[in-house]
Amino acid sequence: EAVDCVVIHVCDEAHNVRKDFYCELPLLLAHMRYFESYFSNVSCVDELDISVHCDINVFEWLILYVHSLGGGSAAPQLEVSNCVSILISSDFLQMGQLVSDCEAFVVAHASQIAQQPIDLSCISDATISRMADKFTPSMLQALVDRKGKLAPRLYESALFRLVDGPASALRRCVHCARLFTAEQGGWEVCGRVQPIVDRYGSLSANHEPDEAWDRREWVSSLREQPAGLGAMEAFWRVWAQLQLLECQACGSAFVAAELAHCSFHPRLEVPDRPGGPAMHPCCAAAALSLDVLGGRRQGCCMREHVPRGFSEGAAQGEDTADGGDEDSAEAIARLLFAVRTFACTPAPTTPRLAKVLEAGGAGARLSRALRAGSGLEWA
Repeated sequence: EAVDCVVIHVCDEAHNVRKDFYCELPLLLAHMRYFESYFSNVSCVDELDISVHCDINVFEWLILYVHSLGGGSAAPQLEVSNCVSILISSDFLQMGQLVSDCEAFVVAHASQIAQQPIDLSCISDATISRMADKFTPSMLQALVDRKGKLAPRLYESALFRLVDGPASALRRCVHCARLFTAEQGGWEVCGRVQPIVDRYGSLSANHEPDEAWDRREWVSSLREQPAGLGAMEAFWRVWAQLQLLECQACGSAFVAAELAHCSFHPRLEVPDRPGGPAMHPCCAAAALSLDVLGGRRQGCCMREHVPRGFSEGAAQGEDTADGGDEDSAEAIARLLFAVRTFACTPAPTTPRLAKVLEAGGAGARLSRALRAGSGLEWA
């Protein structure tokens, strides 16, 4: 049985070239759905005159691809140099499977593509959103895009996805204004709420969610002056706020965004003495032998937390990854150290720390040295 064959006239204004391409009608309609409307009210193929404005080489690639699906030839290969043009044209021509293949190729070769002398701004927002869904946080961090052709739009889309997805669990305490998730609120102590005795006879001082707080407004505030964070910086700040790790230096759980908030006393406590309780000589604070509320340890100085099971070499940028689970504590810690500049909030200067630095002495010299150095103390 004879199969209708369609002639497509392609005009390439950029190269001032015209060329005719031929394709069987069933193949064309099955794999280039853009042309369906052309044949909806036509009884004879010869009645149609189809013209397309496109790069000749790109359309030839697309026709070869369609023919390969019909068993007529080998499928052409995507390359770094042509994948973006193929993606844009296949998206316009509604070639669903090819669009998905192109998106996956761009994701896998994003750093190379970003270095190509091509305009990536013509990729649609919908396509960018779909590709951003395929990027894991570690893949985004590894993306090299010095001219900002692709990364800013990917981060923008990934940020919206993060805010409406995992970050929807974020709450702000009405008492102390700290951000927390349900998991974080289970171990954190609110420093501004009156402790109560719960039904099990234990003291607790839990965060209370501020029902008027809106996470989207919070993210918007990160991007406004004076913070003025870009999409990349805001993404990592929100991401770090959601990650929970355990410090092997202080033994406490901590939010990744507060990497530099490991509180400690630089001098050992002095035991109970006549006329007074045990104290820390660095700041003269009382040394409590029992912490009935638990939560974060308190000290007069700050250093960086040391994530449990994490190595010093990894923190200094050595590649010790062996694949594995991206949600593991070690993988999260490795990624955190790679993006710490954007993800982490600076350590607060406590009133006690200020007094120590003003007073001078051995404790002050030690605390200055710790703050001036790397801040990392490995067990």
